[in-house]
Amino acid sequence: KQGGEAVAFRLIDTKMLRADLSHLDTYTWAVFTSANGVRYFFEQLKEQQIDLRRLMHLKFAVIGSSTERELWKYGFSCDYMPDAFSSADLAKGLVRLLRADDRVGLFRAKEASDVLSTELKKNNISFQEISLYETVIEERKKEELLRQLSKMDYVTFGSSSAVKAFVTMTKDYDGIMH
Repeated sequence: KQGGEAVAFRLIDTKMLRADLSHLDTYTWAVFTSANGVRYFFEQLKEQQIDLRRLMHLKFAVIGSSTERELWKYGFSCDYMPDAFSSADLAKGLVRLLRADDRVGLFRAKEASDVLSTELKKNNISFQEISLYETVIEERKKEELLRQLSKMDYVTFGSSSAVKAFVTMTKDYDGIMH
């Protein structure tokens, strides 16, 4: 038999964190490293009753096309998106566009990589990290994952958070993986 059967198995979920968005006027750029960040940003604007017109001065940078599509859902286009969709590529390209007086808001996950903030620090760019959500492991799925492992030939991951969840959930696995 040729081919294979793909089985989607979600190991992580996200939980919104309360972030103070009252000082959006101080930023010149809003940077998003995931579609979740965009969604939680706009959800919190609504919850905090912040008028979208307060965003009109901002430029927007996104890490990739799915984040760009999410931003468009709220009626905003991005001003910068790297050709390669990684934090390192976002950082390199963004640093070339920023001026000395720019102030960047990094709207992202609590456990986000420090690649972007490290590059901004290195280039003396003023920024603030705003944690909009955190990634949590779907512990209730551990038993089912362990049951399914011996049937899997390949495992692929959609994010580094999913890899961390997989490692955590399978650390005591004593079965055989192909």
